[in-house]
Amino acid sequence: MAFPATQAYLTSVIVLIAPPSALGASDRIAIGDFAIDRNEVTIGDFAAFAEETKLKTAAEQEGGGHEWGSGWERHPGWTFRTPYGEPPLDTLEPAVHVSWHEARGYCAWVGSRLRHGYYISLSDRRYA
Repeated sequence: MAFPATQAYLTSVIVLIAPPSALGASDRIAIGDFAIDRNEVTIGDFAAFAEETKLKTAAEQEGGGHEWGSGWERHPGWTFRTPYGEPPLDTLEPAVHVSWHEARGYCAWVGSRLRHGYYISLSDRRYA
């Protein structure tokens, strides 16, 4: 589940591995104006955003998402709703086949933001 930012902003998606006792009760870790959600955006979270905003992702419009193989290869039917061409067993799985612009739209919808484009800068990784 995504949580809207208060004073902090989501700058990059980083997965932290730590016991819940180390993180406290919050699902967001904030250091100054830098915030990291505990979990990835789920298929269910992104689907709620897509339905409310009437978003049709690039993967849905173009017939499928891409995966790196011998270069970027399109896979027909692969979208955030059907990550491997079929509905997932659980909508708590991470949303994939989402463009940076679509992810930025999602972040704005929940009250966060993406700052550095599609990559996590070295300074952000060090800061995290």
